[in-house]
Amino acid sequence: MFRKEVAVPTGARCIGTGSVAVAALAFVLMASTASATTPGFGRCVKQTGGKYANAGCTKVEAGKNKFEWYPGLGGNGINRTGVRYHYKTGVTGKFVWQAATFFGYAIECNGEMESHGATLTGPDSIQNIVLDFSGCASSFDQGACTTAGHSAGVIETEVLTGLVVTLKVGTTPLTDKMGLLLRPEGSTPFAVANCNGDSVVIRGGMLHPVVSNKMSSTFAENYVGKAGEQTPSYIAGGSDGEFTLELSNPGLGAGFFESDISGNLLAEYEESIELNTVA
Repeated sequence: MFRKEVAVPTGARCIGTGSVAVAALAFVLMASTASATTPGFGRCVKQTGGKYANAGCTKVEAGKNKFEWYPGLGGNGINRTGVRYHYKTGVTGKFVWQAATFFGYAIECNGEMESHGATLTGPDSIQNIVLDFSGCASSFDQGACTTAGHSAGVIETEVLTGLVVTLKVGTTPLTDKMGLLLRPEGSTPFAVANCNGDSVVIRGGMLHPVVSNKMSSTFAENYVGKAGEQTPSYIAGGSDGEFTLELSNPGLGAGFFESDISGNLLAEYEESIELNTVA
């Protein structure tokens, strides 16, 4: 389950199993390596005299100084306050929240998924993400599940933040596996809906892998879950189940139950960017 509110060491290459001091958001931070690089978004630009030999800004070769890395949003004569992007439904066109209970309670969203407000504001975070899932219904009675103020069957999340995290530490920074954690701030729920008279609360966060070290304007975001178990559900150095969603179950009364979310999205940025683990 989503056990605690987590102050994530954004971009850190986390290792080990020991914990250190409790942070401001009451979570145990995991120790990070003393890597000279900090993973983050930016741009690899073709430039004579640059440091790197390839278009991903990951290789340094003598006499091949063709590309330069600009972390964040500035550099190379460009100064932006944010790069906007939006989501669109991926291959499956369906999202399912499945609670891990013997009743198998679930909310299934079979319609389109839209987003608005999402903006990359720096190398390690995306702000103001709001997601709208449509065609949502309860597995109990197939009644529509709706967030207040929206059309029937539309569930809208609260404002979410996307944080860059390391999922798995590789043998070198180039082989690190990176991810993005989408979650609300503080104790705010992920989303709230009314399912045929029953109030259902979804809380926690969604964690998914991100392709790194490649310039692109589109990024696939695939969420994998089954029988209430999410994959992945923790960052490097963490423990299973630290980052997942919980679903209240009106059929069982009070309380929350660990749940999974499954479905595919495609994030489209207004320009090509890269999550780099090397530069």
